[in-house]
Amino acid sequence: IFNYYRKTPGEEIINGVYNAIGFRPDPEWTLQYWQDFFASAGLELYHEKNHELSSQPGDELKKNLLSYITAENEYTRQLDETTQNAFYERFLAIREPLNDQRDYQGVTIQLWRKK
Repeated sequence: IFNYYRKTPGEEIINGVYNAIGFRPDPEWTLQYWQDFFASAGLELYHEKNHELSSQPGDELKKNLLSYITAENEYTRQLDETTQNAFYERFLAIREPLNDQRDYQGVTIQLWRKK
């Protein structure tokens, strides 16, 4: 299971991801890139199921993060409001660029076997 780019993201998307998580994805990591990568290791694709990803609307993302921090997560729901807000702001700063990136991504489930 891995993500790949189904559309080439702009530099703004790549930089946003890097600034959020300290990792710079390569826009060349397409589905074909990964198929060639595994095939070059002497493997053959046995099964593949691909799904397109899409971003959540910004308001929905914010609502879901706030709900997760204040109600769903056993640890953070016990924290005081100031600390919960700090968690929310940091989590949002990470999730927003990753959410934006989803409009360019797909996810694949693949089974490979040795030739």
